[in-house]
Amino acid sequence: GPTQRHISSKCLPPNRQRASSKPDFSVINKGYIASLVHFLYFCEKRKLMKRIILLLIATVACFAANAQAHATYKEKVHDFGYIKEAKGQVSHTFELTNTGNKPLVILQVVTSCGCTRPSFPTKPIKPGKTAKIKITFNPAGRSGAFMKPIKVTTSGNEGKTTLTIRGTIIPKKK
Repeated sequence: GPTQRHISSKCLPPNRQRASSKPDFSVINKGYIASLVHFLYFCEKRKLMKRIILLLIATVACFAANAQAHATYKEKVHDFGYIKEAKGQVSHTFELTNTGNKPLVILQVVTSCGCTRPSFPTKPIKPGKTAKIKITFNPAGRSGAFMKPIKVTTSGNEGKTTLTIRGTIIPKKK
């Protein structure tokens, strides 16, 4: 009679394979294992490369952070106390020192309204040197308490700093 051949379940299509409670690892060939090992090794190598790259970036960032300008303000808030509207404008000068090791530039000084006017140097401030930002406030037509923020942007690593002037205006007698 005809000889019967035994067909392994590994050769059958997935929908015709016999169910087994144990996984059949015999289907995994050596090439697959070698590819898997190579892939895992490559992933570990990539992780190592990522770590090396991150370490280099952190090192460069540390050196860059050490080689920057930095503005340190003597004060950030000035209180004029009581001022008389009739006496006109009042001014205060904020001092800042470049405590970094590169020149510092005051890029912008922005006030919150037209009643407050800034004056500041545009030339670079050398490390260890001091600069002054003069703020002039005009109380005309105003009365009562006021508080005006002044936003200072520098080339230093501190970025933007808010200075504040405040006080109370005594109105003119009518």
